[in-house]
Amino acid sequence: MEKKMMGSSQGVFGVLIAMLVLSANIVDAITCPEAITSLITCHPFLVGFGAPKPPPLCCQGVKSVSDRAQTTQDRRDLCVCFKQAFPKFGIHPDRAKVLPHLCGITTPVPIDTSVDCNR
Repeated sequence: MEKKMMGSSQGVFGVLIAMLVLSANIVDAITCPEAITSLITCHPFLVGFGAPKPPPLCCQGVKSVSDRAQTTQDRRDLCVCFKQAFPKFGIHPDRAKVLPHLCGITTPVPIDTSVDCNR
């Protein structure tokens, strides 16, 4: 049953990504849909399925997003993107918050739904 639910969850996740791609506002360095797509391998970890640590491909995605967020505006835009997208995808805020640390990455982009993106 868990596999069926996980497959269904991934299907919904894919549809939501497609919707984000079609309705995206373009930012200079990285778009919201690009960031979400880069983090797709993190989804099982972020929703609480599977191992207590993110897989290596997930960490590569986190690093890629972090590296492409070059300006303050890029980071603010991604912060807003994550705050809006995570509830739609069933992301556990506590897992999102520790993701960069578990990957051994220091990121200037806050992955925390309680943060003020304008600061």
